Amino acid sequence: MRVFPATARSLQALLGTTDLYDRVTIRINDLKRAVSYGSAQWKQSAVDTDVRNITVMCHVARATDALFAAFFQPVLPHSRTLDGSQVAVSGGDNLVRELREQRATALPVVAVQFPAPSAQAACRFGDLSGLLENQPADFTDVIHVDSQANQLIGQRIAEDLLAWPALHASISAR
Repeated sequence: MRVFPATARSLQALLGTTDLYDRVTIRINDLKRAVSYGSAQWKQSAVDTDVRNITVMCHVARATDALFAAFFQPVLPHSRTLDGSQVAVSGGDNLVRELREQRATALPVVAVQFPAPSAQAACRFGDLSGLLENQPADFTDVIHVDSQANQLIGQRIAEDLLAWPALHASISAR
């Protein structure tokens, strides 16, 4: 969390304290140390959490006789070439590198859980994270894209879902 000095001073004036910024910074740093923020273990834990969450949703879908589809979305840091302002908006060189590493680590782990085509008919996983990797100008911020890119993403999701036999079976059964 980054608190800008002017914002911190405003908060201090409102809350009647002069050390709020320091206390917040110390607390954030304490939390980062407590979870070994940035370590290999922390990074693997983030990947494992993503995979576990997708897997749990799949189990819930199967238990409730529903269908579940998950997609990794494109984000600006996954773009191959970023200019200085795009790197800054993405959190800086280190965060861009870490997000790219996380993506590279997570995709094979998710692919093991949800092979294409998925053996678990009630669940489907798709990776769209590389869809705009050559189009960083399509992003309006780190995760949002312009209308044309949104339509492309929507089209890809629709194509994937329309090719899903479990969806056709579900619609036919109704």
